Amino acid sequence: MNTQPQIKKDLIKMREDWRKLPDYGCYWSSPDNKRGMQLTPTIEPGRVWVKMLIDREHSGFPGIAHGGIAYSVIDGLMG
Repeated sequence: MNTQPQIKKDLIKMREDWRKLPDYGCYWSSPDNKRGMQLTPTIEPGRVWVKMLIDREHSGFPGIAHGGIAYSVIDGLMG
């Protein structure tokens, strides 16, 4: 029995198709954008989440994510 939601397969396929475009460099999800967040969502029934290491370049105050980074993570998940 396949327990993976169909949307996860579709999202991963879409990202792989987009990566073939010469100008694709999504700040949120592109693994090829070295200055981006390079996030990959985990999609499960009833929830979507990501893991992200907050580096110094992503923080406003040491050890705390800058509000713009936090918003970008939420914006990407909602998309």
